[in-house]
Amino acid sequence: MGNHGGGPSELDLIRINELIADRARDIEIVHSTPQNYFADLAGRNKVLPRYSQDINPWAVGCYSTMIRVKRYHRMLENEFYSAEKMASAAFFMGLIDYPERELQETLEDLLLAEFHDILPGSCVETAEKATLNLLGHGLEIAARIKLAYFLPPQKANPLPRKDISRYSSTTPILIRLWMSLNVSLICLMRIFRVIGHMSTYVVMAVP
Repeated sequence: MGNHGGGPSELDLIRINELIADRARDIEIVHSTPQNYFADLAGRNKVLPRYSQDINPWAVGCYSTMIRVKRYHRMLENEFYSAEKMASAAFFMGLIDYPERELQETLEDLLLAEFHDILPGSCVETAEKATLNLLGHGLEIAARIKLAYFLPPQKANPLPRKDISRYSSTTPILIRLWMSLNVSLICLMRIFRVIGHMSTYVVMAVP
């Protein structure tokens, strides 16, 4: 019944039916749908109360709990992005074979860590440890892909002569410089983000 993320089980339905039978004399309880519920409310012509603030403060700690999982997840997001760009540029220049299997494996590690009981930090400690190992595995693969870009094997996947002839001998160097600049910008963005967070904490700490 449902995905058991709060959905009723078979035992729940049995007990609900027992309750319906027990209260049949004084109250009508029926199985229905959200659509029917709101349609019934709309037909009553009754002014309902409105709430402008959150009425469900449960699980607010999910934004900060198990912070290492969140930190490593963001790291792997950035590393996967930059590693894929580097691999694409290196493959385009015939420096390496495109690491499709390795990138897919890294992406699967990243996506599995986004499970709704993992990334919010609502899982048990053993799941936290397993997730940190999972994200570390993805980070290791991304690091090896980058290393292959900077230290490519000789003649890994050379382009056909007719494609290579369009580029000058300085083109691979220029592309590497461009990619290195891109990585430097990503690092600067991370530094500014950290500084911004630190400034926020300082402002919040000042009475």
